[in-house]
Amino acid sequence: MLSGHPTMTSAEHDLFSLAIIVCELLLEGQHPFEGVPAAGGEEGIENNIRRQNNWITHPERMVQRPDLLPPTVLPPGVLTLLRQCFAAGHADPAQRPPAWQWAAALQQAAFELMGCRYNPMHAYHRSLPSCIWCYRAANGLSDHFPVPAGWTPPVPITRTAPVQPKRPVRQAPPARTQPTRPTRPPTRAPARPASSPYPPPPKPSAPTGPPPRRTTPHQPTVGQQTAAQPTVPLKPATPQAAPAQGGPQPANPAKPVKSTGTSAGWAAVIAVAIILLILYVASR
Repeated sequence: MLSGHPTMTSAEHDLFSLAIIVCELLLEGQHPFEGVPAAGGEEGIENNIRRQNNWITHPERMVQRPDLLPPTVLPPGVLTLLRQCFAAGHADPAQRPPAWQWAAALQQAAFELMGCRYNPMHAYHRSLPSCIWCYRAANGLSDHFPVPAGWTPPVPITRTAPVQPKRPVRQAPPARTQPTRPTRPPTRAPARPASSPYPPPPKPSAPTGPPPRRTTPHQPTVGQQTAAQPTVPLKPATPQAAPAQGGPQPANPAKPVKSTGTSAGWAAVIAVAIILLILYVASR
């Protein structure tokens, strides 16, 4: 009988004992209720079970030992069932996991184990960062599964990422430089002597008044031009002898017409011409 009492043979007690056996198998024979209570008092597995002192649900109640494995090395599914059995199932036997749940949790943990590359006898759950058994051996603790004789660990292979070929870098076109105009050196004014016997020429003063108005010669009008021209004096008519009776009578001389403008000037010229013509005819 796992409980140690022949009278306790119920199925609930067997399930409690099954949880203890699974814990011992996975923790190198370490009993979850074995240890010295940190608060003192009676020791022993039965007293610890009665007071619920164990390494799974209340590790702070036990005196720590460096050679014991922590419960965190167990697979997560198995650790969940252990806590359910030792915590809720301690007062209520109906809360203890049945055997089929233990079988499913152990089968799942078997698929999640990882082999150690330094010892073929070691295996650990994938939730751990490295092999817990190699860690214990490196710290001077006992190793129940040593390396087989004549076995050498493989040389670790370092894999490097493939080097991607570098793309050719395109050269930037040369920058075009704008032609610069030659700069003319500044011309300096000739330095004046310090003392000159002649005063400097006066600067032309800017005109203050308005610029002189340009005048154009006065153009006389047509009437003014005609009036300004001198009139031709009329030649006095010479007395002529009276013609004979029966002969042609001389025409009366036309009176001079005063020139009034351009038309008066032309009329005077025509009148003079007529008089001259009459005199010429009369003289013949």
